[in-house]
Amino acid sequence: MRTALFFMQLVPAIAMGLGLAHAAPTVGNIRASALPDGRISIVYDVAGANAPVMVSVVLAGDQIPNVATLTGDVGPGVTGGADKRIAWDIRRDLPGIYKKNTKINIVASEIGRTMTIKLPGGVPLELVRVPAGTFLMGSDPTDKLKDESPRHMVRIGRDFYLGKCEITQGQWVALMGKNPALIQGDGNLPVEMISWEAAQEFIEKLNALGQGRFRLPTEAEWEYACRAGSSAKWSCGDDPKQLENDAWFGANSGGTSHVVGTRRPNRFGLCDMEGNVWEWVQDWYHDGYAGAPADGGAWSKMDSNLPFKVVRGGVFHMSADLARPSYRATNYPSQDDNWYGLRVVREE
Repeated sequence: MRTALFFMQLVPAIAMGLGLAHAAPTVGNIRASALPDGRISIVYDVAGANAPVMVSVVLAGDQIPNVATLTGDVGPGVTGGADKRIAWDIRRDLPGIYKKNTKINIVASEIGRTMTIKLPGGVPLELVRVPAGTFLMGSDPTDKLKDESPRHMVRIGRDFYLGKCEITQGQWVALMGKNPALIQGDGNLPVEMISWEAAQEFIEKLNALGQGRFRLPTEAEWEYACRAGSSAKWSCGDDPKQLENDAWFGANSGGTSHVVGTRRPNRFGLCDMEGNVWEWVQDWYHDGYAGAPADGGAWSKMDSNLPFKVVRGGVFHMSADLARPSYRATNYPSQDDNWYGLRVVREE
């Protein structure tokens, strides 16, 4: 077996919660070797993990391996312990660096932590910590969908907290005083009839509570959180029948929105990322990913020919295809309708 021409470097994750640091999982004893079939074997230890972790591989210069070429103890759900193993088909992924000295970083962030803040009247808003990591953004090139391409690697460089569910009517009323939704009857239904501009007003009042700094997620953050480690057509895989366990959409909703959190959560612990109501994100729309931020940030510059903001996640009365994590819909920032809602990010 040849000696792999790789040198290892540790980058420990930093995990924060409600402004207080807690012990983060640490990665150590990293080593690599070449396998007989030409793949690279990466072995490492994870210590201090009190829950499953998200493990990502990052090369020197922030180059990111294609997640489809990594197998083994990588992605979400890795448990702590010694001799964790990743096999990387490097010659298929990055043949140009196969014989170069390259530093490899293993990044581990814990999954499963939550925080709850109190809105006026004691109404709770629960958020889930989304771990730092990498993912392949966009749709499969064979789909030939212009505004979902080119498919590209994105690194989410730090953990962030995202609403476990879409903002509900009860949460909206607690802060804004009036329920704009067309479909009412339960305070735990998602709020709708929300424009992007109205979402900003909600966030402004949320920030005024002094419980942290909130905003809409970026497109990249939203898709990364929705996929939760999956590169398939939906977060549950490529079979739309399985989506009925995870989402309210045209095949199972009866043409109406449903109480949040009543479908199966994804592997990050988030509910209703696919289906129920469209969710506004921070970005201006561009009709393709050429020049898109690769660091998870928002596309903050508007294309003068496309004065639209982006919504993600599909909606209760539409097809499974529109609930794909990579699907992008748009509208004017001032436009509302009974299928536009939101969820929020709390910055650390």
